[in-house]
Amino acid sequence: MIEITAAETSAVMKVRGGTFRERIAAGQYSIDSGITAFIGRKGSGAAGLSYLVSGCCPLSGCSVSIDGRPLTQRELSRISCLMAPMPGFKGMLTAKQLLRLGIRHNKSAGYDAAAVAEKFSLTPERMERKLQYNGNERYRAAAAVGYAYGKRIYSMGYMEDYMFQKNYKACLIPYLELLRDEGMTVVLAADSAEFAEKLADHIYYFDKEEQKC
Repeated sequence: MIEITAAETSAVMKVRGGTFRERIAAGQYSIDSGITAFIGRKGSGAAGLSYLVSGCCPLSGCSVSIDGRPLTQRELSRISCLMAPMPGFKGMLTAKQLLRLGIRHNKSAGYDAAAVAEKFSLTPERMERKLQYNGNERYRAAAAVGYAYGKRIYSMGYMEDYMFQKNYKACLIPYLELLRDEGMTVVLAADSAEFAEKLADHIYYFDKEEQKC
């Protein structure tokens, strides 16, 4: 169980060309294994919590604990994987190189890069490309790399509903369900509950009176 005590602050990340910020809404949040969705418009605080859980930004007065043990940002980053593309992000290594590094790091993996690529349906062409830009392959490749490293928490960052419906619906849901079925924790933030309510096990609303479903 992941417990978050959030201050009214921002998730702040350095990216090429500047700084990326997303508001974090103050409150208490619990995230169990399975899929948890934070639903709210940009600036509502939903997106910031998703990025906070990824371990990619300073905790900034917030606290994150697992089974009662507080974590530092560094500890959180070791077990979390950010699947979402970041503004200005450009990877330097190919998916194949990153998978091999992950498996080398994850001594008890019990699988190889080819097995992970097959699990996440990464084509030979995708394996030779860098982990960059937006697209459903980017999410799947990032999830595969996190899986190779043995990550336990997967954050999708923030996704607007029209992008999900247009580009990701058919290709992404099976892999989020795959992670859930293997006991992982998946966190996503979106501006619409339409797809999240069919997919998520737990939902926090930021634009409605009810906070949690």
